[in-house]
Amino acid sequence: MKYPKEYLDEIKTRLKVSTVVSRTINLKKRGKEFVGLSPFKNEKTPSFTVNDDKEFYHCFSTGEHGNIFDFIMKTQNLKFGEAVKFLANLAGMSPYTFSKQDEEREKNWKEYSFIYNEYIKFYHDDILKNEKASAARDYLKKRNLSKEEVKKFKIGYVQKNIEIFSSDYLSKRKESEEMFQKIKKNQVDILVGTQMISKGFNFPKLNCIVVVDADFSGKGYDLRTTEKNIQLYNQLGGRAGRFSSKSIIIYQTISPSNETLRDLLQNNPEKFLENELLIRESNNLPPFKRLIAIVVSSRSKESSLIGAREIKKKIQTIENLEVLGPVDSPIFRVKKMYRTRLLLRSKNEIFIQKKLIKILDKMKISSKIKLTVDVDPINFT
Repeated sequence: MKYPKEYLDEIKTRLKVSTVVSRTINLKKRGKEFVGLSPFKNEKTPSFTVNDDKEFYHCFSTGEHGNIFDFIMKTQNLKFGEAVKFLANLAGMSPYTFSKQDEEREKNWKEYSFIYNEYIKFYHDDILKNEKASAARDYLKKRNLSKEEVKKFKIGYVQKNIEIFSSDYLSKRKESEEMFQKIKKNQVDILVGTQMISKGFNFPKLNCIVVVDADFSGKGYDLRTTEKNIQLYNQLGGRAGRFSSKSIIIYQTISPSNETLRDLLQNNPEKFLENELLIRESNNLPPFKRLIAIVVSSRSKESSLIGAREIKKKIQTIENLEVLGPVDSPIFRVKKMYRTRLLLRSKNEIFIQKKLIKILDKMKISSKIKLTVDVDPINFT
């Protein structure tokens, strides 16, 4: 059974390649790398290198190359699962216990892998044998790709009508109408689109949607980031399967074990809301705390920062108020104005606005800076 990527990444984070390798051979520092005698071959001149930054080892005399898991498997003759347990113990981590969710994920992974490989084989055979793929074969020849390389990398040819559905490509009404007519007449096989594709369009023949690089991290500068993503993915899901039960939605993501994705796949918005509230409560965010953002703008970066510091000194006198910052805004320059942010946090039952207004009104704010106060902010750019 496959281990979750997060668990394997944690092992690699805790253990440097040089730490693992040096248990078997002696290593010497040379620039950014370590060198030593190969553990795979008897030699007198070191040909074995380790790069901790890139997390790999390479043996020039044998061609052996890999990460810490590969090294333990090859030097100790262990299977992958045994190597994971060995390294987890070395890293001070508990052995991973597989759950029913892992079993379900493994089952799905095998099914999807089978489908994926069948598609690769089909389109790879197409480019080698199909008469209609002659233009594609000529293109590969111009790129100096040999038949051996085409077979090695399983390069294929998709003989499909592909259209791009985005505001950049459909800026004119005529272009939009032509596109809709093509879709209506079933002359489009693959539609590559931006978020625009999720907004209220009805494509009866659409039965498969692939979300590329789906983000479930919740990271961003908007409190509603995760909510917006969930809303978007639900809207996308509504595009497929309206006229057929044989439909599928595929999420390509770096975090397939993410809780938000699981709730989405299980069509469990209540669970998502419960988790979101727990996260907000633990991080002292609304609706459990009240926030006020202050943005100080100036044509001089230094003036913006100094202004924010002076304001912070004054408003820190307000009781039961936490003042965070100053920091540069994520978008630190807009219309030639540098922007510095302060974030004020207080309990919900305390009405800070009146006290804040009194202090700001009494301050002599430099004409070189512009002050913006945002009560109950949801965006922090």
